[in-house]
Amino acid sequence: MITGGVMEREARLREGMRMMGMRSSAFYASWVATYVLLYLFVVTGVVLLLTVGEILPRSSPSLLFIWLMQLGNEARKDQQQAKSAFHGAEGI
Repeated sequence: MITGGVMEREARLREGMRMMGMRSSAFYASWVATYVLLYLFVVTGVVLLLTVGEILPRSSPSLLFIWLMQLGNEARKDQQQAKSAFHGAEGI
């Protein structure tokens, strides 16, 4: 996630897309959609491993799913905050 943000910043993809007429909301929506789908895939696998694999047999799969998706969402928000902290820094 951080690598993608750094690569995007180095290549100045956002600025190029804005010059071509892409709105900022569409740019951010693409980042959110990418990582939500990625987390959805990973979280589903982890929940299946934890419940079917008898690691957490008495836990509710739906609660595990919701909790892990929230954890992934917070990780995405933390990455966005870290990225905005270096917004004005040169050489990043």
